[in-house]
Amino acid sequence: MISLRRARPRDSEPQAVTGPDHEEYPYGLRINLQEEEIEKLGIDIADLSMGGKVRIEAVAEVKSLSANDYGEGLQRSIDLQITQAKLEPQTAGATLRNVLSVSRLG
Repeated sequence: MISLRRARPRDSEPQAVTGPDHEEYPYGLRINLQEEEIEKLGIDIADLSMGGKVRIEAVAEVKSLSANDYGEGLQRSIDLQITQAKLEPQTAGATLRNVLSVSRLG
């Protein structure tokens, strides 16, 4: 697994670049599950706690790819739509943190 935590901004970087509330992880990595998805995944919220870890296994469809160079270096993006998922509480012995593992499916 590869950590997707963002680097801390240097004190010399203007806030317009980093934003006043620098997030450890980008918003696009956050997943919000509503009642219907919680039910489908068979999640018992009593098994979870704030700050606790869960393991996520998912299949996603690539919805868009882009690569642009506006003079400041190449900026790439991938838009994924999660179509299938499995979620389970993190076991005590594992070291999973807030990370996302991506593998290619045929």
